[in-house]
Amino acid sequence: MMKWLLLFIGLVIAIISVYAIFSNGFSNIKSLKVQEFDRGSNKYNKGKVIKDSSSLKIFTKILNRANHETNAHYEMAFKEDFKVTITYEDDTKEDLFVWKNSGFIIRYPKNDVFRIKNESQRKEFLKVLN
Repeated sequence: MMKWLLLFIGLVIAIISVYAIFSNGFSNIKSLKVQEFDRGSNKYNKGKVIKDSSSLKIFTKILNRANHETNAHYEMAFKEDFKVTITYEDDTKEDLFVWKNSGFIIRYPKNDVFRIKNESQRKEFLKVLN
């Protein structure tokens, strides 16, 4: 009986460790402010705030599954399509710059880069932003 208990505890620890290693660290999001970039005026629009729990779960799930590069520096040919300001439950904020055609996302100020390669996930991600 003790062997099974130790085996179960070891399995739980292994599963939690794998989740922590492969997650991109997005959790406890309180709200999103999405601003679309207007190329005509060269400014961001007023934007909208998303607090819907189902939209926040989809957003978090897709970002945690995206390919991730740390401390990367990219120079894009075109200005981003969206600026997403994430507000966490502890009231800290991060900005994400999103290019919708490529699924390319840069997190500022950390200079992390995320790429959503799966087309269906990219469409679902953009549906949350629109």
